[in-house]
Amino acid sequence: MLLLLALASGTLSAFAEEDHVTEKAVLVDPDASFTIEQAVTGTFVPEPSILTGGYTKAAHWLRLDIRAADEGGELILRIRPTFLDEVTLFWQDPERPGEWSREQTGDRTPFHERGVAAVPLAFRIQPAPAGSTYYLRLETTSSSVLDVHAYEPVVAERLDRHFTVVMIFYLAIMLWVLLSAAGELVNG
Repeated sequence: MLLLLALASGTLSAFAEEDHVTEKAVLVDPDASFTIEQAVTGTFVPEPSILTGGYTKAAHWLRLDIRAADEGGELILRIRPTFLDEVTLFWQDPERPGEWSREQTGDRTPFHERGVAAVPLAFRIQPAPAGSTYYLRLETTSSSVLDVHAYEPVVAERLDRHFTVVMIFYLAIMLWVLLSAAGELVNG
């Protein structure tokens, strides 16, 4: 188990260097009634890492400043944990000034309707060369925890494969423990 933990933590620190999120800030909407226009004009508080809002009926708005990929192109905005009910992404499309585009994901969104086919919740984004600001709205009946990172697609796929290998290894250990315990029960 220690080897598994060391492998996971070492790889995660390497991925942290490839994150394109430059700044995070949070706004709490106590009765979950803000529109995007109201949220944008609200007072956001800097959020250094993972949003932890606990169990609440409030919605949490996260403002994300994201730098563009080195060679331009799209990024994958990865959101964890995967059990969040509704996560909505808002951004301003340069082709429609003054209008907000939106996309929604979460565990209430069927897998085949999600923009990115991956276990973690994710969005495809296209920041401007000088960087862009995006807004995430989280509303969930589970604990309001939100960890957001923006990676180039190759890095996001590598991270998905890494977590898949770690989970397979972990489940194999758990199966071995279960079968060992069952064998002891039958033989004991």
